[in-house]
Amino acid sequence: MFENQLNTIPPEPPRSAKLLPGLSLRSAMSRGSLLFPLGFVTLFSMMPLIFAFEDPNVRLALGHTETIEAKVLHVAKEGSCKGSCADVTYGFSPLGGPEYRATRSVCPRSAYFTVRPGEPIPVKYLVSDPSVNAVAGETGTNPGFYAGFLLFPVFAIVFFVPLFLPQLRRVLRDRSLFRKGRIARGTVLFVKQSAGWTWPGWPGSSASEVFIQYQLPSGAPAEAIASCQSDWLLRQLAPGISVHIAYLPSQPSRAVLLDAYIR
Repeated sequence: MFENQLNTIPPEPPRSAKLLPGLSLRSAMSRGSLLFPLGFVTLFSMMPLIFAFEDPNVRLALGHTETIEAKVLHVAKEGSCKGSCADVTYGFSPLGGPEYRATRSVCPRSAYFTVRPGEPIPVKYLVSDPSVNAVAGETGTNPGFYAGFLLFPVFAIVFFVPLFLPQLRRVLRDRSLFRKGRIARGTVLFVKQSAGWTWPGWPGSSASEVFIQYQLPSGAPAEAIASCQSDWLLRQLAPGISVHIAYLPSQPSRAVLLDAYIR
């Protein structure tokens, strides 16, 4: 099959994989099939940042802040923080601007737990957005708390790797055989169909095994196995049909079916 195209391939290695268009990585893994996984991984990569920057304490820890003296307006005691806590309402006017008011909880271990209305209290605020503020010195969410969320993109990659790794490994192996191997003609003995593994509901790919008989340079008969993903070509591979392969002399039982990579 495909005598005109394959007869132009140099019989001796090394040779370029560009001689067979089907061996290009672009042909093996189309952009369309990668678009959804890449989008999914990007979304998972952004989630830690989205969570972190929605947290006022993280914004205060990472942003440009100033500390100002605020005035306590109201104090209410409630049960929380493994005991009683104080909800302190305060007001402040950064740089002579409008007044901002906020209520923050302080626990008994805080130095401001006993603060009273009318007393001053230091407040740390975000310069670009003073509505993001907190009582200075009070511990909030540590940015390191979100470090574990960095595993999100790893989970996404682990989810999609089983879909593409077998196909990528197969193409890379066949590219290596073609570049370094010896060209030979053989005849098809039979084809063994096999289904590729994939996630439920995801269109996967399968590669059937083609058993091929050929002769070594010494004249001794040999048998090799080559994979083939082309459904059209598999329907043409009747027993006895002539095909072209490339194999390594050190491993004559494994070959690449050149006819499968014409396109």
